[in-house]
Amino acid sequence: MSKWRKWVLAIGGAAAIALPTVGAASPEFLVYEGRNAVHDGQGGERKTVDGVDFWMRGDPPRRYQVLGSLSDRRHKTGLYGAIRMSGLESDLAKAAKAAGGDAIILEGEQDEVTGVTGSTFGNVNGTYGGGYYSGNGSAFGISREIKDHESRYLVVRYLPDPPPAAAPAAAGGQGAPPTVNGQTAPLP
Repeated sequence: MSKWRKWVLAIGGAAAIALPTVGAASPEFLVYEGRNAVHDGQGGERKTVDGVDFWMRGDPPRRYQVLGSLSDRRHKTGLYGAIRMSGLESDLAKAAKAAGGDAIILEGEQDEVTGVTGSTFGNVNGTYGGGYYSGNGSAFGISREIKDHESRYLVVRYLPDPPPAAAPAAAGGQGAPPTVNGQTAPLP
């Protein structure tokens, strides 16, 4: 077997081992347990991804129950990071559905610099002539931050609005007696 072929097989085998781990990380769901799980929302900015509402600012303008939270951390920079970030919303929608949610509410997100990578290129030219050296040189460097993206969302289930409360009826089925200037008016 040629040296080239062995090298290609070694790289291919390493890639086959590494590829399953590329998509393996997914959002982590934690169940919420507490008495204040039901809320009446006020509204906000929403978009829908894969059938799940993403509330990016504010919350749903209706009653909802908090089921838990989704935490996600993934690499953001370079080609690998671009691929991972492109699947973020679909991964979150899938995890929210699996938890029984109709929507998610953004609680916070941030980017963290986890390292720096760079390259330097140099060039030197020179001549030697009879004990005399003449030369010139140049160098060029480039560096780039390595970033991770971390986000946290609440997973919620929409609830039906409660029925309106019925007005209490007065005794005798006649309704409340009329009032005039805060005083009960005599009945005719």
